[in-house]
Amino acid sequence: MGLFNFSSSTQNQISSDAATINRTMREIIQLLDSDYISNSVKINASNKLSYIETESRRIMNNINSLSHSQQLNTKIPWMNGETMNAQQWLLMFSMMMNEVAQALES
Repeated sequence: MGLFNFSSSTQNQISSDAATINRTMREIIQLLDSDYISNSVKINASNKLSYIETESRRIMNNINSLSHSQQLNTKIPWMNGETMNAQQWLLMFSMMMNEVAQALES
């Protein structure tokens, strides 16, 4: 019974962190969605990335603490509202972070 409560609590934390990350990533994408990205925009986007750093580490740790079947059964909303399992979400997040990093480097 305690394991079930831990799992439920972990899944709730994952959902909460995902909501924060999704909201902040949408803000970052809006900032970077132009042909020219000024230094002030890069600084603002970097600050927003720092803001979600704790949530992103926590969500990765929490997902990794779940069993494989729990990861497959944990549905997490992506930025567009589509839900996906935890492993898919981590992959999408990683890809998005790579795109953001490339945009900030240019």
